[in-house]
Formats: sequence, C-alpha cells, structure tokens
Amino acid sequence: MECVALLGLGLMGGSVGLALKQGKASLKVRAYARREETRAAALRLGMADEVFDDPAEAVQGADLVIVCVPVCKIPELIAAAKPGLKSGAVVTDVGSTKAWLANEVREVLAGSDVVFVGSHPMCGSEKTGLEAACAGLYNKAVCIVCSDAESRSVAWKVTHFWSGLGARVVEMDAVKHDEIAAATSHVPHLTATAAVLATRGEVADLRDLIGPGFRDTTRVAAGSPEIWRDIVQSNADAVLKGLKSVLDAVQEMVGVLEAGDFAGVERLLARGAERRKALCDCADPKTVEAPARVVAIDGPSASGKSTVARGVAKALGALYVDSGAMYRGMTWKVLRAGVDPENEEAVREVMRDSTWSFETVDGAVRFTIDGEDPGEEIRGEAVRDTVSYVARIPEVRTFIVDRIRGMRGMGKLVVEGRDIGTVVFPDTAWKFYLDADPDERARRRNAELIATESGTSVEAVLANLKMRDHIDSTRKTAPLQVAPGAVVVDTTHLTLEQVVEQILGRIRES
Repeated sequence: MECVALLGLGLMGGSVGLALKQGKASLKVRAYARREETRAAALRLGMADEVFDDPAEAVQGADLVIVCVPVCKIPELIAAAKPGLKSGAVVTDVGSTKAWLANEVREVLAGSDVVFVGSHPMCGSEKTGLEAACAGLYNKAVCIVCSDAESRSVAWKVTHFWSGLGARVVEMDAVKHDEIAAATSHVPHLTATAAVLATRGEVADLRDLIGPGFRDTTRVAAGSPEIWRDIVQSNADAVLKGLKSVLDAVQEMVGVLEAGDFAGVERLLARGAERRKALCDCADPKTVEAPARVVAIDGPSASGKSTVARGVAKALGALYVDSGAMYRGMTWKVLRAGVDPENEEAVREVMRDSTWSFETVDGAVRFTIDGEDPGEEIRGEAVRDTVSYVARIPEVRTFIVDRIRGMRGMGKLVVEGRDIGTVVFPDTAWKFYLDADPDERARRRNAELIATESGTSVEAVLANLKMRDHIDSTRKTAPLQVAPGAVVVDTTHLTLEQVVEQILGRIRES
C-alpha cells in the first residue's frame, strides 16, 4: 500500500492520519475536508501530506480510502469521490452501523470495480473535531470488519490496515454487528440522554449534587447530536427494539416500587449487578497490554509444539491456537481448487475468494473455510508436502497473521507456530522456542504417521523435515528463527510433562 486517502478530518480521520504519518513515513496520506481552516490545521499537525477541497481529487491514486464522517453522509461523500477512485481501490469507513451503509454504498459503487468493506473501530470520545485527534486512538481498540460475498476477497486488506494501527480486529456479519451494537452502544447512549432529560428543577439547584455516579452514567450523552442522529437513523429497527427492552425493565422497576416491594427492588438490583459483572468484569484492553494475554510457542516441525501448547493452554485455562493448521487449511483449499501451490498468483486468488469462520471447540479455536471443515485432511501427505510453498507467500502470511491477532478478543491464548514470537505477537512477555535433535524429531513424526500411512520411514520423514526447515528458515517473509527474548527449550530428552512444567514455571516467574 502506497497511498491512503481520508475523507473527513474530525476526531476519527485526524487520528488515522496522525497514526499513519507517525508509523510509516513513506506512506502518502491525502485528505479531504470541507473547511479551509481544517485543511490548514491538518497540514500543520502532520496528519496528511496533501489536502483537498474536492473528494474526487483527494482519492486519486489511493489504494485505500477511509471515510470519516457521520454515517448518513458516507454514501453521498463516496458518490462525490467516485470519479477519482482508481481501479481496484478499497473503500472503508469508521461508522457505528454497517448493514444499511453497505447496501447504500453498494448502489453508489455499482458499475465500478471499487470494493467497499465496512469497519467500526470501537473507540472515540465525547469530544469531537480535529483538535481531539491523537495517534494512539486505535491502539488496542476493538475494530469490527464486516464483509459480504462481494467484498470478502479484499476484506483482509482492511483487517491488515486496522491491525497495523494496533487495533484488535474482529470480523463479523453486518446485521449481527448492528444488533449487538444497538444493545451495547446505541441504546445505552439514548438511555443516558433520557436520564439527563429526566432531571427536574433548575440547573443551579441541581449542580451541587451532581456527583461521579451521574457523570459516569451520562458521560456519553455529551456526544455529537449530529453523529448520533445518523447512528440511530441508520440502525432504527434494532435501536427501537432495544429501547422497548429498556422500557420493559423500567416498567418492572416501577411495578415493584408501586407495590412497596423493596425486597423485589433488591432482587432487581442484584440481577443487574450480576449481569453487569458478567458483561464487564474483564480487564480493559486499553489499560492492559494485550500481548500479555498470549503465550507464543515457536519451533520447527515435530519439536513437540502442538502437544506442549495444548498442555499449557489447559493448565492456564486459555484457548489453544494452532497457526500451522491455518496454513495447512489454506493449502487444503488451494489443492481442492486444483491450483498449483507454487503458482503464487493463483494461490492469492484462492485466498481472496475464501471466507473463514472461527469458533471455540473443546478449548481450542477451530475454523471452517467457505462453510467446510477440512478436518483431518489437513494432516494428509499432499498438504504436508506442499504447505511450505503456500505459507511462504507474503499475502498468505498477512492473511493468517491478521486473523490470529484478531483472536485476542476471544480471551487468553496459547499460540504455536513458526513466527508467533517474532511476527504475530513480538511484544508478548511469554515467548518460547522448542527444538529437538533432527533425528529425534523424525522418529517422533514417523511414529505419528505409522498409524495412518503405509510405507513411511524415519529416513523419508527426516528428509522431508530438513526440506521444510530449509524453506521455513530461508523464506523472505517471517523466516523461522528464535524470537528475541524467547526461552529456548530442548525437548529431545524431556517428557511432555517436563516441557509443560518448564514453560508454566517461567510464566509464573514473570
């Protein structure tokens, strides 16, 4: 990516510009703003390289366009920019609603090969405008990315962009996003506004008794009325449903009060406290380093990573993530499509056209590709012999890495692979590198294969391992190596229990 265009330079757009220019000096940032003073301020503050008063001119040459205006204004702004959009450009946004917007923008972009992928970075402030922008706004924030059948082939580009700004990306269906956002964001905002409007009396008489409880409960009511009008308008059905649920809850409280049932009041308060604890009793991702929730276990094939990682995950109550299975899954998909794994462009096309879904099964993160579970086929000889060719392609590694990083929102992770500590989670405090004598690794792998394959031998497996080690260690993108600060564990003469205990001991010490 060489050029990004920002359409809108308020809090969200200005923060994107600051983050991009501080992080990638070579990346060109072009920006549109309606007001001349805003454009001048953006240049002065280093948010953009060039500024324009014409959206179509601002987006010329841009690989990615981020629209940062109120939701209902996004379609018309994209329409104004459409004449300047280059072929193959990707457009995304920062709006809080997704389904209505995707339908509107799809019509705007009809007849072009420009693709829209919706985004919702869940961050911000009751403050608005360019002056409130900051480079770290998106760091450790959750960002929802919503694609559909028409846009899924390029959704990885948007995921990669937000991951590059430090966001934790979660991919989700647009309708599901809007339903959840209504319940957790849009309805609470209107409820906070209602609580403010429900106050009676002169402001001067009330002000002395305004304490932290009122301020905390109603803080969001200070947000931009224009922005929130558009949010409600573009998600009206889900918001209305949520407000009716609030009315039902309030009416229940009114009922017990009218009956003088204060034990009932206590029961409702207890239910509310319990529900809130279940929803909110977790570390704030803004205040806790997300990488500290990850144990990274790297090493060559047959060094014991999978069994050790499962054991560590079980002991920590964490989710087990097999990154190698994801690369094998991609290879399985490539082979199913009849594509030569060494044909990089053909592999990239298969990747772009695939849709991945993730779920938790028995303490591990499992995936399906285009609705299919590849199952044990990813362990077969055909996949095993070709996976290194697929895994060495930079775009494939970016695709998989972004999805693994997005799993941080699922909880504490134990992730095993070949570049977890060096590339995927380099900032985690818990990095381990497992190794073993090549002959011992070949013996272990051969013992696994005897149960399912005929004609296997230690010699043949050793030759295959050496070939994979060479490819993995010499590839240009994310070569296999010991991560800085990683604890190296030689598993040649250790039992599974001993290796797991060594890792757990190190984690306890940190």
